[in-house]
Amino acid sequence: MPEGLTTAAGQKLGTAAAGADTSAFDEAIAAAAADKVLPEHQPPRREKPVPTAEEATALRREAAKPKREAKPRTAPEKPKPRKSAADVRSDRVEGVKGLVQLSAVVCLAIDQRTPETDISYRADALTLVNNADAIATAVADTCDSNESLARVIDYVTQAGPYAALVGVMFSVGAQIARNHGVQAAKALGTKSPEEIIAEATEVQQAA
Repeated sequence: MPEGLTTAAGQKLGTAAAGADTSAFDEAIAAAAADKVLPEHQPPRREKPVPTAEEATALRREAAKPKREAKPRTAPEKPKPRKSAADVRSDRVEGVKGLVQLSAVVCLAIDQRTPETDISYRADALTLVNNADAIATAVADTCDSNESLARVIDYVTQAGPYAALVGVMFSVGAQIARNHGVQAAKALGTKSPEEIIAEATEVQQAA
């Protein structure tokens, strides 16, 4: 700094006036170095408002509510591949055939409760079984050109365990009818009671 520069009071620049109190200046420098704010420069402290009785009750009720657990995200199911037209037709044919065969079993069951001279239900059962293939094919052909019927048939003859159940019930029902003397069950691929007993005896002896 060039010599001889003075203030209007005649004091040289860069020097404090003799006897001047520099404590406030020193305190401000020290506070800035310590990254502090002097008390007289701090903003007024805001007091937290006290909730009213109604607000306190509402807060307690909100805190008492059970928290909903977040549901785990699951990966979306992959769409099942669509069946070909040939597979759909095959399912319809097999499904309708199974329903016709099941109807034949019902006829045989009713025949058990009718007089021996009444052979109408036995004839019904044989008629259904002998025409099951033709009925199933005709229904499948109609479904190809009639969407309303196709939806009904697809719903009633769903592939899977239902088709297997129909087949099992048909075989078991026909065999039980044969065991109880229904001669019409012979045409359904059943065995005589004597044959069943003989096969079971052979299995026991072989064991």
